[in-house]
Amino acid sequence: MEISEKVAYLKGLAEGLALDTETKEGKLIAAIIDVLDEMSIRFEDIDDNLVDLEDGLDAVSDDLSEVEEALYEMDDDDEELDDDARDVVPECLAAADFGYVSAVGHGVNRFPWLFRASPP
Repeated sequence: MEISEKVAYLKGLAEGLALDTETKEGKLIAAIIDVLDEMSIRFEDIDDNLVDLEDGLDAVSDDLSEVEEALYEMDDDDEELDDDARDVVPECLAAADFGYVSAVGHGVNRFPWLFRASPP
C-alpha cells in the first residue's frame, strides 16, 4: 500500500468517525492528516524525479561505455600497429646500410638498435 493510499484511508476513517473539526483534538487530527497528504504528494514527486534521474544516469553510463569501448579499440589497434612495426621495420632497416657520418667525420652508426633484426 502506497503512502498516498494510507493517507486516503486515514481521511476516510476521520470522515467515517464524523471527526468534529471544531474541537481542539479534531483540528489537530485534521491538520495532521492534511500535512500527511501534502507529504505523500511530495514523496510521489520525488519518486518520479528519481526515476527520471536514474534513466538519465543510465543513458550517460551507456554513452560512457560506448566511448570507453571506442578508446580501448583504438588502443588495441595502436598496439597491433606497434607490434607490426616492430616486426617489419627492424627487418627493413637491417637489410639497408644506414651508416651515419658525424660532424667530426667518423663513420658512426648512432642508433645500432635500429639495425638489429629484432627489437631491443
